[in-house]
Amino acid sequence: MICSSCQANNPDQAKFCMQCGAAQASTCPPCSTELPPEARFCFGCGHQIGEASTPPAVASTPVAPPEPEPITESV
Repeated sequence: MICSSCQANNPDQAKFCMQCGAAQASTCPPCSTELPPEARFCFGCGHQIGEASTPPAVASTPVAPPEPEPITESV
């Protein structure tokens, strides 16, 4: 497999170039379509490639209870 970044020759099973470290093409697990390294979904079957990108969880900020109203005595 020829690296698209530096044209170095790499073994077919290479995930990264041995010369420059660039990501090499991957294969879709369900349908075996060869995909470019930047693919997030397979263009052959639509399978999601790699980890799902989920938005970061938003931490809830605790809210303090309201201040009690001062007690006033009327005489």
